[in-house]
Amino acid sequence: MKRYLIFVLSLVLAFSVFASCTDKAVGDESESYAEGAEESESVDTFEPVDELIEGFEELRLVPIVIEKERFEKAILDNIDNQRDKDFLSSFYSLYDLEQFEDSIADTAYITYCIPAVKSNKIYVIKPDIVSRELEDLEEIITEYCEDYTHGHMAADYLACGYTQEDILNGVEIIRLTDFAHVPDFILDGYKVPIVIERKRFEEMCSDVLYSDSAYRIREFYTFYEKGGDYTEDGHYNKLKEEFRLIPQLDVCVLSQNVSEAELEELQRIIPLDYSDIYISYIRCGYFWEQ
Repeated sequence: MKRYLIFVLSLVLAFSVFASCTDKAVGDESESYAEGAEESESVDTFEPVDELIEGFEELRLVPIVIEKERFEKAILDNIDNQRDKDFLSSFYSLYDLEQFEDSIADTAYITYCIPAVKSNKIYVIKPDIVSRELEDLEEIITEYCEDYTHGHMAADYLACGYTQEDILNGVEIIRLTDFAHVPDFILDGYKVPIVIERKRFEEMCSDVLYSDSAYRIREFYTFYEKGGDYTEDGHYNKLKEEFRLIPQLDVCVLSQNVSEAELEELQRIIPLDYSDIYISYIRCGYFWEQ
């Protein structure tokens, strides 16, 4: 129970910091990325990074994340073989905030994963790409894009909000796929979400093998309707006063009176892992530094 209380406190404190800094942080980041985009309007004037850290030049010359305009002008426009161009393009996905404008949760998640998407359309390489495919993409880029260097790739990463160290440590892959670096205090707790989007909660319950287990899970969660003054069972919605983002979503919140034995029971029957729980917090508007 002590660990649970510490976890809840950490959750509230983390959100408090986020809530007080969101407006400033988003403004600063957007301004920074906007400046980067302005500087990269022309491939001819896009300056490569001169100082590369040890190990960066050993990476495949294949940008993992790159602004849409840069990807098209610096790479795609230089590939005159349509088959090679289509092959390379097939390994990238384009992210644009307009895609997620109907979902607050998706917007929170994608802007956490790719901060630069707040001000630019971003191409991101598909996370399931394998070494052989990366080698094929590098051959295409080096054949057709002779002027594109590791210095340019480093500059493209900076324009998207990533340092060379980030890339060497695989941050962009971790954020977009398996969340291998889940915060320690989540790993130290139970595999039981404190707050979870209502839609995901229903999916979670439907994944439970036995209906009585799903019923047991529901006993420990209270449903809060977005913007509502009361919960579905008539209790006043205190979350409207305590939080800023949660009322924008229909969410389910774990009871604060749950015992340690009950947490252990829930952990056994809830079909989520720590990465699922971490992602559910991000979708509800909670962020932690990795």
